[in-house]
Amino acid sequence: MSNYKQGTSLDQQATEAPLEASPEATGIQGNERRKLIIDLIIEHYISGTSKKLKLKDLSKRAGISRQALDRYYDDLKPFINGSRSISELTDSHDKKVEIQTQSAINKTESHYKDLIARNQARYEAELKEGINRHVTTLMNNDLSLLYSHTISNSLERQTLLNNEYRNTISELELKLALAIDQQPTRANVAPPKNNLTFNVGIEEICAKLGKTPDIDAFEDAKDEQILETRKKLTTFANVPNVRAVIFAERYISRFNKFAEEYITRPNETALVVRLPLFTRTEFLNFTKHLPRTFKITVCVPHCISDIEKKAQREFMIRNIPGDELKAADKADAPNISWGFDEVINFKISQGD
Repeated sequence: MSNYKQGTSLDQQATEAPLEASPEATGIQGNERRKLIIDLIIEHYISGTSKKLKLKDLSKRAGISRQALDRYYDDLKPFINGSRSISELTDSHDKKVEIQTQSAINKTESHYKDLIARNQARYEAELKEGINRHVTTLMNNDLSLLYSHTISNSLERQTLLNNEYRNTISELELKLALAIDQQPTRANVAPPKNNLTFNVGIEEICAKLGKTPDIDAFEDAKDEQILETRKKLTTFANVPNVRAVIFAERYISRFNKFAEEYITRPNETALVVRLPLFTRTEFLNFTKHLPRTFKITVCVPHCISDIEKKAQREFMIRNIPGDELKAADKADAPNISWGFDEVINFKISQGD
């Protein structure tokens, strides 16, 4: 893996990827567009439907792209996914009453749905017990096939669990290395490798969601892991000389290989992070929560050939939603003017 730095001085203007047109440029004023989106959210909620409001459906009805919705109306996502009360979006007393009424109805329906689900589970358990009592010899071959499939799934889950264990071991090794640094260096003892890997588990998410993952479910799972990773990074606020090394995920090379080959600078602790974010806003929303004492390096992999890119993706990770890959291909180019200490672009080799 060959690296080269993309540095810029204060008197140079950075070249950034072209951004998508703002809501104002589409013919509808920003306030009108925002009001339209809010009205659509409220309309969906008070309709009484049990279906989740999908971002792609909302953006289509609002007349904007999914990427524009993420970029310009990110603050509305908590209302879309239900983590904040819809009543906060309106000052109308009648609307608030209607929303509160619908909320009570939803809670009642949820209670009885849970009750039905528990009864169904109890029925299925009793049915399974009855079937097990009447299993015949002729059914053993079919059961063997079923058990084989179950074992295969179990092995896949075990592999993902092993990855989590390896991350935990790496974290403990780093803590041990930091403790060793406080002791006098002895002869013939190799210096510790002071880095820790934080891998947002895209593979785990894809394995859980199956062959045709829903983009909203994928985004929710990814956002949850990114938030958890950010919280872990902040626990190193009191460690001196920390450098956050952000691997800008483009789904064209292996993060684990990059993390293993990354060489930590002397007297620094490197927190090597896999970050599948693609816009300037998303990057800054992540880094602004990091301790100010951290130095930040962003490493961006590049693949010149589209054929090689396709081969890399087919070989490394499958079942990633198409919208996610498109966002990676159209990602904004990280730049030092965003507040980073260093931006490194490197060309990948086949198999990386």
